Amino acid sequence: MSAFIGAARFLAAAMRPDPLDVDKLLKASLRYPALFKLPAETLRANVSRSAALLGIEQAQFIRAATRQPQLFWKPPKLLAANAAHNAKALGISKDDFVGVALGRPQLLCSKTATLRRNVAASAKLLGLTRAEFMKLALRNPALLTARPRTLVRNFKANAALLGLTHAEFSRLALDYTALLRTSPDSLAHNTGRSAELLGLDRRAFIAMALKIPRLLCMKPETLGLKATRAAKLLGVTRAQFVAKARKHPLLLTQKPETLARKLAHLRTMAREMDAELPVADIIGYGPTVLGRSEAHLERCMKLAAISPRLKSVAGIVGRSAADVEAKIHKAEKRSADQRARRL
Repeated sequence: MSAFIGAARFLAAAMRPDPLDVDKLLKASLRYPALFKLPAETLRANVSRSAALLGIEQAQFIRAATRQPQLFWKPPKLLAANAAHNAKALGISKDDFVGVALGRPQLLCSKTATLRRNVAASAKLLGLTRAEFMKLALRNPALLTARPRTLVRNFKANAALLGLTHAEFSRLALDYTALLRTSPDSLAHNTGRSAELLGLDRRAFIAMALKIPRLLCMKPETLGLKATRAAKLLGVTRAQFVAKARKHPLLLTQKPETLARKLAHLRTMAREMDAELPVADIIGYGPTVLGRSEAHLERCMKLAAISPRLKSVAGIVGRSAADVEAKIHKAEKRSADQRARRL
């Protein structure tokens, strides 16, 4: 136990100013008891050398190793060589491979032959080219370590559950790779429970969620609470909010408080233009308005305040950031010219 305490002290110091997640370290040690016996000096040397050979900071290596404890005692030279071999097998640079592996530390310990087989088998079974599968996998590294048969099972069952053809689900998975890792049971639960909490039937919820695929993997309770909270903050009924969300699912991906702040910005713009702007109209605009960043809305507020010729809130907010800045500059120049003439 004294070795573990010494190791924990070193790791905590190496992580500064970031805190060391002691709970994760303890759980890792319970899964791999050898960590309790690893001398602090050996640990210090392994972390320092491994991080240097991989071209990353010690804190980055420690975070990865806390999730994949074998990294703490794997010989640094062997670890670096394995990373180089795996990068070559995947057709990417070593630096790119290490960057991907920081999100999926298991890759640093994966055998090259196993990785190569996984990629070939998964691509073939999913009906994708190797390049298409790699495009998916580099965005979601867990696909590289998943069993090919599991991916195929998920692909076929989830496509059927969503009522999609092989080609349609393939396109959807290219945009949102988490669907390939989501088990059919989880997807069935998510779609059924989410539909229930939003007051929709399953097919209606699926039709809505296919526009924003991450809704399919969000916790149903989170979606339900978001709808309730957003409706309250926006001053509409929950049924009204859900009806608008069916047309514009983006509403369910944003924090209710963010939506409320955007509403305040839009109302300020309306007052500047002496226009009425009912809440129902605002949430009816959907992504055109509420999909914009708060920073963009704040610049649009400025444009509304200095350019009385503009009368449509949606017309202003729907403009590109560059167009808004150009119009602000033009309006400010016009105002400066008018002041100069008066003088």
